[in-house]
Amino acid sequence: MRAEPLDIDIVAALREHQARRAQYRDQQLTHLSTICHYIDVFMEPERFGNDEPNPLIFNKGFLWEDVLSTAFASQWGNLQVELEWPASTKPRIVGTVDGLSLVKRRIKEYKNTKMSSRTPIVSNRYKHWHRRTMGYCYMASCRFGRPYLQAEYVVMHVNGHYEKGGGRFGDEEAMAHLVTFGEIEMQENWDSIITAYEEMQEKGLVK
Repeated sequence: MRAEPLDIDIVAALREHQARRAQYRDQQLTHLSTICHYIDVFMEPERFGNDEPNPLIFNKGFLWEDVLSTAFASQWGNLQVELEWPASTKPRIVGTVDGLSLVKRRIKEYKNTKMSSRTPIVSNRYKHWHRRTMGYCYMASCRFGRPYLQAEYVVMHVNGHYEKGGGRFGDEEAMAHLVTFGEIEMQENWDSIITAYEEMQEKGLVK
């Protein structure tokens, strides 16, 4: 038996794949995640601002999202949905949700993380998730004219709750949560998103 390396630039291929995911989107639109990442870096620079995002890590999360979106679509009719902030208003923002229930008025989000499954989902460790999800809820509320105040999270904790110790982490653990947001905190969250967008626009970071 013998093995030899293949001449494949995996990182470049993943970047190209992500570019194709957005190729049909109006290039004048700014994705909500871009604005939220800007806020993340400002709020926690040591956690989010040191390096360029690793596409290998991001695509592990995208894979989990795509698999669950497809699987749940066959069972419950869930599909990834793009929500666009009304074109007649400024700024032009778009958000991609992993699932949307018009009946329950809920956003669905599928997450993949190294964080411990013992960390409460309402912990500030997940603030960057909730910032985006509340943004999606706000956009859905405006789009459909009814309040969307809840989100269903299905989370894959790849290291469980680090129960094995000794550098062995833990077993994968999937957990599901229903999170309910307050109308005031959702409005305050959206206000912070718009403020960040305007600041990014002044710096020439968005159109």
